[in-house]
Amino acid sequence: MPLNASRLSAIGMLACTAAGLGALWTALPSPRALPVHVDSEGVQRHEDRGAADTMGCETLSLTPKDVATYFSTATEVSAETFHAESIILPCSFSGTLLKGGAKYAWRIHAAGAGYLTAEATAQTQRFLCQAACEKALPALMGQ
Repeated sequence: MPLNASRLSAIGMLACTAAGLGALWTALPSPRALPVHVDSEGVQRHEDRGAADTMGCETLSLTPKDVATYFSTATEVSAETFHAESIILPCSFSGTLLKGGAKYAWRIHAAGAGYLTAEATAQTQRFLCQAACEKALPALMGQ
């Protein structure tokens, strides 16, 4: 089809609209950038007392601020990657938090494996934070 003035005008409008939407998209905060607020009930500690070796769990700790740091530092991974690379020690921490106005249940295992489950949808995200957490969260990583 030949390009006439009305077609060129329509193409120009589409290009401007797409550029505007692109600017809007980049202006929106990424899910990682959303502020995390750990609920007032705080952090619950869990330890598998039946484990033959506690692997130093008794010395590990996690504060509400650490939870926010974890979810801004950790990388979300697929279920397959999580299964292949996560290290699950016999101690973990859990609680609830608000992120972007939505409520989540969370669990973080010592050594950096974590889960975030949306209350509204029950969808679970999996996170790994190994090398990055050694620096950001030494109390979780046994450092």
